[in-house]
Amino acid sequence: MDNARFDFTAYPEAINTGVEARDKHLKSADFFDTEKFPEIRFQGVTVSQGKDKSYTLKGELTIKDVSKEISIPVTFGGIVKNQQGKEVLGLQAKFTINRLDYNIKFDPTGAGIAKDVEVSLFLELTKQ
Repeated sequence: MDNARFDFTAYPEAINTGVEARDKHLKSADFFDTEKFPEIRFQGVTVSQGKDKSYTLKGELTIKDVSKEISIPVTFGGIVKNQQGKEVLGLQAKFTINRLDYNIKFDPTGAGIAKDVEVSLFLELTKQ
């Protein structure tokens, strides 16, 4: 993964939990405030190799009006050819953030909604 660069953008307006009222609340100023902040962004800075097939991706995560440096452990799953004959690279990442650090202040005591949010990513990347 030498010279690899990983930048991600998520659009919280696309949230779909299957419950319309909950989706509307998550998009409100109590949570993501999607009218004011339509994107969640991660801009990767470095990728460093650990043991076996593990890597650490360091970069800046921006949610709402807050940007913080984070480290994301990544596991390289391998490279296979898909049905179209193109190479596909598999990655898996799992990390935790404190939502209060990103001004998602609804239920600030964490009594009803946890402060820590676990993020799991399963990626299949195709070479361009």
